[in-house]
Amino acid sequence: MSFLDEIKDAYKASSLPEFPSFERMGVNYIKTVGVYVLRKSLGFSDKLSEEEIQRRLAICKACEHIKYVNGKPRCHHCGCNMEVGVKYFNKRCALGKWEEMVSVIIPNRAEKYIDRTVQSVKENAIGPIEIIIEDDPDGLGNKVIRNRGAKKAKGEYLFFVDGHCIMTKGWDVQLKAFCGEKDLVQCRLDGINEDTWTPLGNKYDHVYLNKDLKEKWWNKGKDNSVEELMCLTGCGFLLRRKRFFELGGYYEEPHTQWGSDGPEWGCKIWLSGGRCFLHTGVVCAHLFRKQSPFLINGNKVTEFHNFLKQTILDKKLPLQIYSIDWLVDKFKPVPTWDN
Repeated sequence: MSFLDEIKDAYKASSLPEFPSFERMGVNYIKTVGVYVLRKSLGFSDKLSEEEIQRRLAICKACEHIKYVNGKPRCHHCGCNMEVGVKYFNKRCALGKWEEMVSVIIPNRAEKYIDRTVQSVKENAIGPIEIIIEDDPDGLGNKVIRNRGAKKAKGEYLFFVDGHCIMTKGWDVQLKAFCGEKDLVQCRLDGINEDTWTPLGNKYDHVYLNKDLKEKWWNKGKDNSVEELMCLTGCGFLLRRKRFFELGGYYEEPHTQWGSDGPEWGCKIWLSGGRCFLHTGVVCAHLFRKQSPFLINGNKVTEFHNFLKQTILDKKLPLQIYSIDWLVDKFKPVPTWDN
């Protein structure tokens, strides 16, 4: 089918009451093209295997939303031409039926707002998700609890989020669209007004590693963009479950059980040949509390940073192929690394 024929068929479908308007189908098409162009600019390949194309086709053929226009199957929910749409990696089913599942891991130590967090995560996901709440009554710590949750996960992807957050619509499919086999994608963070439980509208974006391998807030990203990220914080990030375990999961004892998630995963991903991305179009609003309910041992945190530095210098991170100098050089100039 030529592009002109596709336009004609879309226009005919838009005149039928069960289909979206021609303008709405045009907006959907532009969004798909926009993601395709952005992915290509970041070096992703959009070639799908024949097996995946046939998997999508089988799902569409069994879907109650498929109607025929000029003898060709078209989704009357989003208006897409099924035979064309299934061939493109970045084309997403508006109903989430093509999506691989995301396992959402939420540590819980007397979380006051965990029900609100679960509701937001569920309501704003488009594709299939499962939510794993791991309780921590004994104060074992974030790393141990997240590892436990990951071991229970059945999804192809893991999403780590705190129990006091608000997510934006479509967070799951947008993050997955830029998560390669070895990569990690971080949300833009925002704050929360605790009285009204609404986002504050702040923009916490880029993070850098200082010479002590501690994460520090850095620059602002562009709105609705996907940009390479040197380091990250410990909330609102997604990676593939397979990659999480290839890199050994979280380090546990004898090191700190809370904090330092960003340096650990920023280094593990980058220095093993993956990439970290910041997706500013996906916002995780987070309640920045004045006092943490967790007992964080400052000496243990320092111990962990020293352990991480020595592990990197000895090139003993899981699957490590690059040095920290390589990472600093990639993002230079980086504060505190002048020499």
